[in-house]
Amino acid sequence: MLPLVICGEIGVEILIIAAFLGLIPAFIAQSKGRSFGAWWLYGFLLFIVALIHSLCLSGSKQDIENIQLDQGMVRCPLCAELIRSEAVKCKHCGSDISDQMANLHNPSFSLRDIDYTTLLVRSDNSVSLDDGVVKTLAEVMKKQSKSVYPSHIFAEYQGDVTYVKYLLPSTLQEDFVKRLKYWLGRG
Repeated sequence: MLPLVICGEIGVEILIIAAFLGLIPAFIAQSKGRSFGAWWLYGFLLFIVALIHSLCLSGSKQDIENIQLDQGMVRCPLCAELIRSEAVKCKHCGSDISDQMANLHNPSFSLRDIDYTTLLVRSDNSVSLDDGVVKTLAEVMKKQSKSVYPSHIFAEYQGDVTYVKYLLPSTLQEDFVKRLKYWLGRG
C-alpha cells in the first residue's frame, strides 16, 4: 500500500499548483462565455481534461456579442451588425452612419427630463401607475439605446431609473421598476 500524503508539505504544494493550473481552462472558458468558477473547479480537479475541453469549446454567438457590447461595440442602426462605436461607415452594409453615431455619443433622451407626474393616474383617494406611459418610456429607451438586450438597456439607464423611482410615491416605486423591466423585455 502506498502512503498518500495530503496533509503534509507535498500535499499542500500539489493543491496550490492544481489551484493555479485550474485558472488556465477557467480563463479560456470565460473568454468563450462560460462560467469562470465552474471551469476553475473543473480545471482544479481534472486539469488535462478541462484544458482540452476548454480549447475545443466554441463560444455561443450571443455570449460573444454580449462581451463585445460590454467592450464598447454598438449595433449598426441600419443592419444591426456589431461595429465600433467610432465608425462612420458600417463595414457590413456600407451605409454612412456618421449622423446616427453622433447621436449615440450625444444622447438626447434622459428619463430625468420627463415630468414624473405623467406616470401617475389619480382616482378618488388613490394613485396608480399609467402603464401606457411606462410602456412608451421603455420603447423610447429601446430606440435610443446602443444595445438590444433588455438587461443592457436597463443598465444603461439605471441612474435615471433610480432618480425617477424616488420621485414617485413609495408604494409605486418597485412597481415602476418592475413594469419598466417588463416592457423592456417585450419584443
